[in-house]
Amino acid sequence: MFKNGTDYFWRVRGKTSKGDGDYSPIYTFTIFIAPKGPELIQPVDYASLKTTNVDFVWNKSKGLIKNYRFELWEQFGDNPLVADSTIQDTFKTVKNLKFNQVYTWKVAARGQDYWGEFSAEYKFEIIDVPGKIALASPIDNFESFTKSIKFDWTAPSSGTVTKYRLEISKDDKTFKSFYLVDSAIKYTNRTVNNIAQGTFYWRVTGGNDNGWGITGDPRTFKITPAGIEFDNDDLSISVYPNPSNSKVAIYSIGSELISIQVFDLLGNTVNPSYIDFDSKFPSLRYPPNNVLRIDLSSLPQGQYMLLIKTDKNTFMKKVTLIK
Repeated sequence: MFKNGTDYFWRVRGKTSKGDGDYSPIYTFTIFIAPKGPELIQPVDYASLKTTNVDFVWNKSKGLIKNYRFELWEQFGDNPLVADSTIQDTFKTVKNLKFNQVYTWKVAARGQDYWGEFSAEYKFEIIDVPGKIALASPIDNFESFTKSIKFDWTAPSSGTVTKYRLEISKDDKTFKSFYLVDSAIKYTNRTVNNIAQGTFYWRVTGGNDNGWGITGDPRTFKITPAGIEFDNDDLSISVYPNPSNSKVAIYSIGSELISIQVFDLLGNTVNPSYIDFDSKFPSLRYPPNNVLRIDLSSLPQGQYMLLIKTDKNTFMKKVTLIK
């Protein structure tokens, strides 16, 4: 059997009863077998993709292969959108394709001096679905004493969004089970009321008529109404002055202040301006760890709740801001 890419030499001589004659001149020839079209791997035929940057992969053709020719066509196009005959590996990346467009692609292999036939043509489409959703609030590992939380997120930077899906899973970061699923949200926020006590995970996905997009990274929050001494008369924690027109001080007797969070009456986190030296929310440790002064002057007039954590307990104190 002849071998591909190999040079062969041949000659002939005659023979009679008197003996063998002289050989003919030596002729040479080379076997070049054009390689078959490679097997396409991805994207698979009739794939629906959600990204405009596409990685194309195919199997290596048999034999001695110098390079491959990749062609990408738009549906009904007269000429290839991409035609690359310099590829020496078995993949090609094409970026910035169009949404809502159908494409076909094919690959041919080149042996020594001959191009083989093209592979089968595969077809795929790129559908316009939203990109990844970035969560805004509440922050990750958020703790709330209220059973009502407003969830906020930002619109994706790519894709058309006509709806959002909020998923909340209780004690299950794999989201195999759900505490709440709302797939008809029109805006970039949703308030959920009467949330049970416990630890939860939440995430958001954008969608449109073509389907759901890329789900954002999840966050966790915790509802902890139990164990909080709500606005009690325990003298170990005091807030002064109350009411106040700007600044208040939190005093702790017999325990060490660990952290504080400020909420409005709807349970939303608000961020006052701290005036203690080198303090940084939410880590507020500083000597002597039993006095904390905060500045509420940047907040509107009204009532606020202070969630105060010490090394021994968690307290809830109400403060009134008058301007």
